[in-house]
Amino acid sequence: SLDSGECVRTLSGHRNFVACVCVTADGNHVLSGSDDKTLRVWSLESGECLRILRGHKEAVTSVCVTV
Repeated sequence: SLDSGECVRTLSGHRNFVACVCVTADGNHVLSGSDDKTLRVWSLESGECLRILRGHKEAVTSVCVTV
């Protein structure tokens, strides 16, 4: 929670450490890039992983979403 600083959800699924995170402008989704060479798209409301983007040859160290 941005208001209280309390952890309200843990997004689990990457096999290695998360190197980068980006929240979409509408506040509905989070993208996370990891040393496991995947990028994941998460629902902030449910915490569910909606998509796994595979195929990177190295760790995903930067992610950015534009409108």
